[in-house]
Amino acid sequence: MTISEPLEEAGFFWLPDNPERRVPGFLRVSQWGAPTLETISLSDTFVIDRSFGDPWIGGDPINFERIIGITKSGPVTLDDCKERSGEARLGGLSTSHLDANQLFVGVGYGGDSEITFSELRFSIQGLDEWLWISGIEVVHHESTKVSVHFARPDPIKLKVSDEICLEFNYNASFPTGFNVKEARVSQKAHISLISSTEKPLDDFLSLAHKIKNFFSFVATRTAFIDSVFGYSDEIKQSGTDADYRVPVKIYFSEFPFSKEYRNARAHEMLFGFSEINEHVEAIFRKWIQIYASHESILDRYFVSNLDHTMDLERRFLILAEGMAAIHGNTKLGLAVRLKEMMKPFERFFGSDNELDGFVKNVVSARNYFVHLLRQDEYSVPDTEKLFEWNSKLEALFQLFLLRSLGIEEAHLDRIAKENSRLRGNLEYKAGSPYG
Repeated sequence: MTISEPLEEAGFFWLPDNPERRVPGFLRVSQWGAPTLETISLSDTFVIDRSFGDPWIGGDPINFERIIGITKSGPVTLDDCKERSGEARLGGLSTSHLDANQLFVGVGYGGDSEITFSELRFSIQGLDEWLWISGIEVVHHESTKVSVHFARPDPIKLKVSDEICLEFNYNASFPTGFNVKEARVSQKAHISLISSTEKPLDDFLSLAHKIKNFFSFVATRTAFIDSVFGYSDEIKQSGTDADYRVPVKIYFSEFPFSKEYRNARAHEMLFGFSEINEHVEAIFRKWIQIYASHESILDRYFVSNLDHTMDLERRFLILAEGMAAIHGNTKLGLAVRLKEMMKPFERFFGSDNELDGFVKNVVSARNYFVHLLRQDEYSVPDTEKLFEWNSKLEALFQLFLLRSLGIEEAHLDRIAKENSRLRGNLEYKAGSPYG
């Protein structure tokens, strides 16, 4: 995940079974959501006390299932903590640096408490651009008079599984007060996964990961989760009129991550919400079913899209063998499987000779990279040829997924013609200056 500003707060921290033994430290969250904790303890005896435990110098790194703390943000819980480094000094400060798998801000869980939620609320980069729904209306009456009207857009509710509802909704901010010198109205879309029963966080995060990659696919660039809140019916506070659920802010390091995210652009998206709004629920259900059948293949595909340092050979193998694996019939050779996968899309890949030549080149290159079998002069492609084949294999991935989601043929033709990323993948030729 990504966060707008890295977090750093001082506080006191302790183990659930020893709340009296509190040590000072610094809680930090990187821009990419990774929580870390640096603890400090004063030792002036011959027995070195490395912060929470381990009363001896040397030995293996310390791991803790759970650490509780208090900072200016309130109570916090760090889960699955592993020591990265530690330093013990006689008569001085002992420090320990720990990496946590997850951080929960707003609640201090007990040592035996299972962390469950009934709702997970999160934002994804590119979601607003994909939905393209605004509740803000600006009317210019004359040169010195402007009216701004805001009505929060209605939520969009989908039943994506027998147990989970997905809801697109909006946060909003607008001015308050009487003597207003500046007025700013804003809205930001988010997704809620809502369950009628409490579920472990991992169940929600697994589904959120699939949904995030749906937007990576649609936006033709890697999307990242940029904020996460959990809500539980078991964590409530008393309000004026009724009890309300306490929002628990969740941080975690999402793999893979990259510093090279670019904002989603409408013309690069394969389709927007308005194009599928009549059957959006069916599309999301199909996406989750596709992911359940091909999770490891799709995860590797999205990693290959993100890792700009990945060499062309490795990306080629992920794409070629991924399409073969999706086909599923391992008794058939790669060439037959590729041709069968391409059959519904032959019109996009040129003449029969061009299609046959492409399949032959892919098989020859795969055999060389995997088995070092050199069948002809095309077995070891140059960089430009390999980039061309990668582009066409990615186009095949895109077309296959679009068709699997139920996109109709006429719509598929329009996407292939109008979408810059898919059209570029289909049309790329080695030696072209523009791709």
